[in-house]
Amino acid sequence: PDALPICDSGLFGARPGIAAVETPQGEVPTAPDGSLWIGYAGDDEGRSVSAAALDNGALPHGRLGHAIVILGPPGEDIATPSGPRSAAAVYAEGLENILMGTPLRRPASAIEAELVCLALFGLAAIVLFVRFGLAWSGLFTVVIVAGALLISWHLYAADHVLFDALGPSLGLLLVFLTAASLRAWSVTRARAKVRSAFAESLPVAVIEQIARRPELLKLEGVSRTIT
Repeated sequence: PDALPICDSGLFGARPGIAAVETPQGEVPTAPDGSLWIGYAGDDEGRSVSAAALDNGALPHGRLGHAIVILGPPGEDIATPSGPRSAAAVYAEGLENILMGTPLRRPASAIEAELVCLALFGLAAIVLFVRFGLAWSGLFTVVIVAGALLISWHLYAADHVLFDALGPSLGLLLVFLTAASLRAWSVTRARAKVRSAFAESLPVAVIEQIARRPELLKLEGVSRTIT
């Protein structure tokens, strides 16, 4: 490589890492430790050639013309997102990514962006829960999680960018589930208090309504000056 561009590895105060490697074909984005995120194209039998056919001369003329051949012994499988692949296939995918400029990349600020999204959307979910109730907060959570997953997939498929939507989505779901649990506990506690206070004077339906809406117990009336 001609140069190693250095960048922040992603967290505030974190150690610097390698952002990319300069090659004659241009920059190749890397992980902070210098490793390569391979964008796997999937298993294709047409990309493989039998060593026996090559040895016996059974390959069609020109089959390997202008091709880079990587030899690998069978049985050395490597776990990949698309399933077990041979070591030779993984090396070939990595080399193809470098030559064609299609490796996956993850911006150094991705972690900060994910944490900021979690904080903002989590706060918004809490505000909606307090102001408008559990239903609106739940609807907001579903929309945000679905939108984050769609955006993450679009960035991966169209721009080869890795954005972790799963972590913030799980965090947002945890916030919602915590709020829902607190709401259920509050309603159960209020129901028990109302039942103990009005069990003999109010119908069960009214008691349940008061338990879910304690503000109904507020006294109302008219203030007048009389002589």
